Amino acid sequence: MLKGIQWNLETIYPLPDSPQIYKEIELLKKLIDNLKIILESSDKELEKVDNNGKIKQIISEYEKIIQINRKLQAYVTCILSTDSKNEQAHKMKGILYQINSSLHLLNIKIEKLIFESKIDIPEYSHFLKQLVENYEHRMSNEKEELYSSLYVSSSSEWKTLYNELISNIKVQFEDKIISISQLRNYYNNPEREIRKKAYEKEIEIFSENEYIFARILNSVKWDSIVISKNRKFNSVLEQSLFYNQIDKEILDIVLNTSFENLNKFQRYFNKKAQILGLEKLDWFDLSAPLFWDKIEKFEFHKAKEFILENFSGFSDELYKMAWTAFNYNWIDTEPRLGKTDGGFCIYVHNNESRILVNYDDSIKSVLTLAHELGHAYHNWVMSENTPIYRHSPLILAETASILAETITRRNAIKNSENKYVQAYILDGYLYTASVVVVDIISRFLFEDKIINIRKERILTPKELCSIMLDSQKEVYLDSVNSYHPYMWANKPHYYSSNYYNYPYLVGLLIGLALYNLYEKGNITSRDYRDILKNTPKDKPERILKVLGIDLKSPDFWQGAFEPIEDDIREFEKI
Repeated sequence: MLKGIQWNLETIYPLPDSPQIYKEIELLKKLIDNLKIILESSDKELEKVDNNGKIKQIISEYEKIIQINRKLQAYVTCILSTDSKNEQAHKMKGILYQINSSLHLLNIKIEKLIFESKIDIPEYSHFLKQLVENYEHRMSNEKEELYSSLYVSSSSEWKTLYNELISNIKVQFEDKIISISQLRNYYNNPEREIRKKAYEKEIEIFSENEYIFARILNSVKWDSIVISKNRKFNSVLEQSLFYNQIDKEILDIVLNTSFENLNKFQRYFNKKAQILGLEKLDWFDLSAPLFWDKIEKFEFHKAKEFILENFSGFSDELYKMAWTAFNYNWIDTEPRLGKTDGGFCIYVHNNESRILVNYDDSIKSVLTLAHELGHAYHNWVMSENTPIYRHSPLILAETASILAETITRRNAIKNSENKYVQAYILDGYLYTASVVVVDIISRFLFEDKIINIRKERILTPKELCSIMLDSQKEVYLDSVNSYHPYMWANKPHYYSSNYYNYPYLVGLLIGLALYNLYEKGNITSRDYRDILKNTPKDKPERILKVLGIDLKSPDFWQGAFEPIEDDIREFEKI
């Protein structure tokens, strides 16, 4: 593996304590104060002024605020995700917490103004409708102000504590001191005994820390329950659906269709066990590489060439974006102590993003990298929009990443003459798909169960493990011998959001369906680009209806499983 590939943050700000940062922080404060004055005058003069002109002025000032705020927030996130103890970044994060507390209250004032003015401006129509809908779920001004003040030291700090704990756990393994992220990379090791030892060590580490993780999770979920109730939602799930802009009816159809297709993945697991010479897989075998001794490793420089070549077949712009990301160091690849687990892509400013992965030379890492580059492409395209339209609902944000991942995988299989490489790539993809369908559903079931219990009482670590195991057994259909009882401690999303899981499932299926339309010639890469650019401008259901896609049709979702079925049939021929 090529060591030491770290992203370049100096084009954002030179250093965490640079004067440029604090100059922008002061500018941000000033812009917020100025907008408060404008809003106060609007309250008094609402019936006397040109409402359209006043609202456009407010939106223009608001966009200046969110651009600077996003840039600052992204920079702090990037610093702390690779250096979790950076003191200057923590100081800056604390300042931004206070600013965003004020910004939260400012958002409510804007929502109130739009709600009362009942105004509609065509170019901002969806944004204004969202503000009205948000305002209808606001608490009283006093409660919102109290929540905004407490958030800095409650929910937000619990999430920070989790991230600091998980990124600084030191593990003694194979005569080395490594991070949890590096330990998990051993699940991709070809030696079964090493995978088993890594699994047992991970369970041991989480069991030693289970009480602190359980306390954090209980606190985060309790905050969510209280806030969702006070914001007039019937449940935390209803609140999640509201902010993800998806109906409960659609989610139920997706889940029901997915349950009906779980047997497909059972066939995949059984075939993989057969290839590995096992009667049944254990948890630590799920991502085991196949035919590893018959193929080359995907070192990072090879992954770069591999991805660029395949992106170029889709569109010149996708290639250009990825080339820019690789050559201008938007990507941080090296697992190390103090670096957060997993992978993400974050929008910074202009058309720039930053991508974090923990790269380990496996096809899984290649697909993860392609996935995150898909997010960067989405950000690149949306950067042409006015700033309020540069953030997509999660179920469509995943569509771009799934597309990029699918392009990489399918072209790689099609262009390779080595049957072992084809099998290796196909297995890597099917494993990833199994995570997004099978394991994601288990995580959804788990979260739904614990939130309902948490309404009444605190859950113990033993209960959390038991519920996690029950949820996994419900969807893996007896396909594996062992499970992961500490997945609730393993996944950071539980501590930073609610029901982060189902949008990934929805995004996968929509992404596969769109790619099928593209392969059949029903849509072009330009059509796809237009969809991505417009994702923030309307509800997902209406955006996709332009292509004749009905999200309330079970047939659409069943059709999304057809390419998965095709790939599993190919895998069964190995």
